[in-house]
Amino acid sequence: MYNDDILRGYAPYPHEELIQEGISFNACNKFSIHTDMEDERLLFPHYDWNEYNKIVGIQGRKINMDNYTAKALGIPKYINYIKGYKKESNLYGWSQNHQNIIDKKELIIFEGVKSVLKDDTFKKGLGNSVSVGNHFLSKQQIVFILKNTPPDAEIIIGFDNDIFNNL
Repeated sequence: MYNDDILRGYAPYPHEELIQEGISFNACNKFSIHTDMEDERLLFPHYDWNEYNKIVGIQGRKINMDNYTAKALGIPKYINYIKGYKKESNLYGWSQNHQNIIDKKELIIFEGVKSVLKDDTFKKGLGNSVSVGNHFLSKQQIVFILKNTPPDAEIIIGFDNDIFNNL
């Protein structure tokens, strides 16, 4: 695990791509979004779901590049900046939103990190969502959610519609 010093050397602000998508500066600041200017990637630090101030992973997403272009150029759209990080062993946004989730007794589970940022923007800093970073919930994530949310909490799955089109 790492502290925020691991982000030193990267621009401590988001790329305009996020702002154009309707994600607020406040949400970007709350979630410590940075930009790797050299590799042209947005950096999404993943904080530990138990030690809220410790970074366990950093996902880098290529700026202004869709999946088709990335594939055609042989460039990975997403890379992990911390070797060995497994998204299945964490929930993006839990460290920032856990108190809102508990207070509202509601948890929204998204696939992607940008959905968590949009939720926080829309709710003016009171977001109650997390991202699994995949098309599924891992056993570890399910166990964590059941142990750490109120027993009467509503849990909403907000996965992308391409998942349901492929069932």
